[in-house]
Parts: sequence; C-alpha cells; structure tokens
Amino acid sequence: VHCLVSELKAYDQQNEAANHYQGKVDLLPAEDGTITFTGITIFATGTTTVTINSLKIVVPEEVEPEPIPADFDGDGDITSDDAVYLLRHTLFPESYPLSDTMDGDIDRDGLITSDDAVYLLRHTLFPANYALYPTTFNVVWKNYDGAVLEQIGVITGRTPAYSGATPEKPADDAHEYVFAGWDREPAPVSADTEYTAEYETAEHSYGDWIVDKEAGELVNGSQHRVCDNCGHEEHQLIPATVGESAYSGRGTITHNDGAVVIDYVWAKVDTGVKVVITVTNTTSEIVNDTVAVVCGTQSKSAAVRKIPANGTKEVTIEFTNVPDEPTVTVK
Repeated sequence: VHCLVSELKAYDQQNEAANHYQGKVDLLPAEDGTITFTGITIFATGTTTVTINSLKIVVPEEVEPEPIPADFDGDGDITSDDAVYLLRHTLFPESYPLSDTMDGDIDRDGLITSDDAVYLLRHTLFPANYALYPTTFNVVWKNYDGAVLEQIGVITGRTPAYSGATPEKPADDAHEYVFAGWDREPAPVSADTEYTAEYETAEHSYGDWIVDKEAGELVNGSQHRVCDNCGHEEHQLIPATVGESAYSGRGTITHNDGAVVIDYVWAKVDTGVKVVITVTNTTSEIVNDTVAVVCGTQSKSAAVRKIPANGTKEVTIEFTNVPDEPTVTVK
C-alpha cells in the first residue's frame, strides 16, 4: 500500500524551529488490515537533532476516473483521433463499437452519423465555436392538417432546414393545391418550435369528358374528366332516360338544407313501376340518408348508408300491382 505522509510535524532542536515535512512511505497492511508505521528517516547534517512530535498518514481511496463520453479511443483525451474513430463507427459499427459510457450523438440531433464525426473534428480545432454536446431544440415541420412531416433537433442559434419530401395537399373538386412554403421564415432557434406548410390554390384545368358508362332507359350512366395539371378526376352522372312510356317522370329534391341532393327518374314498365334514385352527398363528411317513394297507395323507403364525401349512391325501388295511370312522389 502506497501511503502519502501528508503531515509530519518535527522540532529542530539545534535551530529551535518547528518544521513541517511532506513525503511518501510504502507500508504493508497486516492480516487484519491495519497498517503500523514503524519508522521514517529524516536526513540531517552536523549535530542536528530532530524530534518527531506527530505523524499523520492518509491512505487515499482509489477513485475511478469519470469516463469521457467523447473519448472513443480511450486515451483519456479528446483529439482528432476520436473523430476518426467515430467516423469508422458509422461505417463499421461492429468493428468500432461504442461502449455504454460513450455518447456518439455529438451534435445532439438524435442520430449518430458522419455529421457527428465532422462536428467532433471541428470541436478539436475550434472548441469555442463547436461545444461538445450543445443544447438543442426540437423543431417540428407539419402539414396543413397537423400531420408531422419531419422532426429534428437543432443546435441553439442555428437556423433549421427542412429536408423531407415536398409537402402535398390533396386536390378537391374546386381546386388543386401547390406548396408555397411555411407559415413563417425559418429563423435561428432559441426554443422548441413548429412550422406549418402553406399552399396556393389554383383552378383545375380539365380536359374533355370521358364516358365511362352510357345512360339507358332507367339506367344511369357516368362520365369523368381529368385535370391536366394535377390529375384530379371529376365524376359526373349521366341521367337515365325514361324511354317511350306515357307514364314517367324525373325530378330533384334536397335533404338537410341542401347537403344531400336526390335525383330520380321513374317509368311504368311491364312489371309495374321502376324508380331509379341517385343520392349525392355535397359535404366533405360521410353521411346517411333515407329516401321515401309513394306510388299510388303504396309507399316504400330505402336507407342510404355511408354516402361518401362528395360522392353518390344509387338506389332502385320497384312497385307491382300499380294503377293503370300511376304517379310517383319522392320524399
């Protein structure tokens, strides 16, 4: 056991002066762990007599040095060699591992990449400008609907930059949308912050109508056209015909303050009366509706469930044993 003689008080009789001495002495502990001091030599000249008045021995505790998180090569210092080791770790992690006490996220962006090795190298060259493990703030980039597009950590004082895919907003029947930038210009960060995508609106530029299904007697047809700019499709009903029946008709009614539009066509056929109803939802939400049809003294209803937003559903209702001169009312 190597002990430090931290305080040795002695009296120099010849010079009549008290002196303090410091030095080291090697001692071995006994079996019970105690250490006994047996002697010390003080070099003197002439007839100098030294009397030891008191002796204090301190056995220093062995203290493990605190690990340095960025000392990747384990030499006790942070140099460009550590930056090289970290770069090798990003390329060959199995050959150049990081222990539990090491922290490779030098720039505090939440990832360990070659950028951290570059940052560490800059720290070794310009420590005042590139502090180790700097304070970072959370920057979130959001779309128009609040969906997170990208989330990054940015060092305090630096200006964030978005690196994700170009934000998009789906076109609707009225407009297409083009990404115009963010709700404000990115600025140096000093706190957690968010940016929201903004869009410019543009009118659709549609081509000609393309018939998907020809309309026929009591059979609706359909057609669509495509925006030349964004590819958005607009679909449209081609109303059914009523043929040559003397007893037929068509009409339009609305429900829910115009939110639901009901187009219908009917005609007397060999088996009775056939009514073809098209229900259009003009809102941006899925809705349910119920349609009632009266033919003579008979009444039937149909529940139209889950009509898609800005979409249509078709319902057919048939009556038998109808009057010779039937009439139809849709409610």
